[in-house]
Amino acid sequence: MSRAWLSGRINLFSSLQNPWKETTPAVLAAEGIPLVRRRSGGGAVFHDLGNTNFSFLMPRKLFSRSLGAEIVANALKYGMHFSGAKPQMDTKGVDSVRSPVANLVGTRHDITQDEFIRHVANSFQHVFSTGDLSTDSFQRLLRNKPVADVQIVEVDQGDVLSAGDERSGKVQADMEGLKTWEWTFGQTPEFSITLVDKLSFGDIVSLWPTFASSESSS
Repeated sequence: MSRAWLSGRINLFSSLQNPWKETTPAVLAAEGIPLVRRRSGGGAVFHDLGNTNFSFLMPRKLFSRSLGAEIVANALKYGMHFSGAKPQMDTKGVDSVRSPVANLVGTRHDITQDEFIRHVANSFQHVFSTGDLSTDSFQRLLRNKPVADVQIVEVDQGDVLSAGDERSGKVQADMEGLKTWEWTFGQTPEFSITLVDKLSFGDIVSLWPTFASSESSS
C-alpha cells in the first residue's frame, strides 16, 4: 500500500537529535510552528502544505532503501515527463545534512499535488503487480492504464481521531505524548556546550556542564 499525506507547518527532528542544534525552538515558538521529535531516525525537516509526503507499506523481505526512490523517480520521469529524474537516498544519521531542494512547479507550472500523488500511486501499483522497474514496462503502463484509474481513498485526520474506537484512542494518546516537554526536549542525547569569544587580550572559553536526559542519566 502507498500512502501520501499533507501537513501544515511543522518542524520535525529525529529521536536521536538535539533540538537546540538542529532547530531554533524560540523562533519556532514565536511563529506558532510546532516542534516535534519523531519516533524514528533521520534528519530534521520542515513541512507545510506545499510539499507532499509519501510512504510505502510492504513486506519486510521486499524492502530496499532504493526501491521507494525508484518508484517516485519513474513516476516523475515517465508519468509526468520530468527529465533527469534520479532517485535520491538519504541514510539515517544523527546530524542533519543540507540537501539541494527544488520545487516541481518551478519546472512545470501546471502540476498539481493530486496529479503527483496519482502518478506515484500508479507507479507503486505497477511495480508490485509486475515486479518490473524497466523503462519499457513503465511506457507500456502509461499506454494501457490511464493514471486516473488509480483508486485513491482520502482520509482526514479528524476522521481518524473522531472514530471513537481503540485505534483512534491510541493515535490521540500518542499525539499528546509527542507534545510534551519530556519527549521533545527531555529525550535529547547527552551533550555539552562550549562557547568561545575572541577579545583583544585573548580568547575566552566557557564550557557548560554536560546535559543528559532523565532516561540516559538514570
